[in-house]
Amino acid sequence: MINIVNAGIGNFSSVRNWVAQYTSGVQIISSPDQYKAGPVIIPGVGSSTQLMKNIKKQNFDSMFDEVNSKGNKIIGICAGFQVLANSSDEGEGVECLGYLPISVTRMKDDSGNFLSCTGWKGVELLVKGETRFSNDFKGRRVIRGEAYFNHEYGALFDKTAVSDNDLFGVSDNYFTHFIRDNIYGFQFHPEKSSGLGRELLRALR
Repeated sequence: MINIVNAGIGNFSSVRNWVAQYTSGVQIISSPDQYKAGPVIIPGVGSSTQLMKNIKKQNFDSMFDEVNSKGNKIIGICAGFQVLANSSDEGEGVECLGYLPISVTRMKDDSGNFLSCTGWKGVELLVKGETRFSNDFKGRRVIRGEAYFNHEYGALFDKTAVSDNDLFGVSDNYFTHFIRDNIYGFQFHPEKSSGLGRELLRALR
């Protein structure tokens, strides 16, 4: 069963429709006791700080820890990706789940001007090594496509944060995705990314 978390923020219905192209075994859950064994998707539209607060209020953080300890996939989308980080300074700031060694901050260019990323960008997801993600896409070396982004906060690229087995992409010095073991983080919206999104459905195994 693929579990889509409803923590009060996010386009969970759109994510359910995306997943339904792959399997009928999908449900939206509003509390941890509704979880059924399998991957978890954390959708997000809006503030990662507010999303993290809602996650804690609904006790999803403890559920995520248990899911992670059993090696089941946790897939974060947009703000759902950002709460996989160590922290976010959006709004008043918040400590996040700490599954990925990144921090979320307001995006800026090299001159210090604030950035906003809304629209389509080309994305490449490398398939390499003996990882969960490479097992999802056996026989592939790279997955390419146009991805839809909509965010003003992002995870700043830090080369000291990544290891040889991590899979990641960078645009404007911010991570477009970060995949480590069973933790899959996508800053873009695969559910809105047509062909690329359909390809990434294989990551839901």
